[in-house]
Amino acid sequence: EENKNALGESPTRVVGSIHALLRDDGCAEFGLFSVDPSYQSRGIGAKLLDAAESHAREKWNLSEAKMFLLEQRKDLYGWYSRRGYLKTGVKVPFPVDAIGKIGKPIVSEEMLVFEELLKTDL
Repeated sequence: EENKNALGESPTRVVGSIHALLRDDGCAEFGLFSVDPSYQSRGIGAKLLDAAESHAREKWNLSEAKMFLLEQRKDLYGWYSRRGYLKTGVKVPFPVDAIGKIGKPIVSEEMLVFEELLKTDL
């Protein structure tokens, strides 16, 4: 199984999600990671990330994981770094073909850049 999704649920709805992908380079990639703002700071994000990391470690026998954080979301970097994810220096442009399919950005598309984060000790 090369893809895995995990959901955080309240009794009545989905409140968070994460997607794990087994990359061709033998590394896990986590994306589509979100928690409903009204449910943040309750440990849901940590549990979802724990589940994705456990899956990569136990099912895929991996020790490394990557994710891509929007450069503008500097407020989130502290949380990821405390979880062991560090900036690699690699920057990737936002896929402009996705604009409109996943929502309209509040900044110009030229400003949307992802920074690669890497954790080497799952």
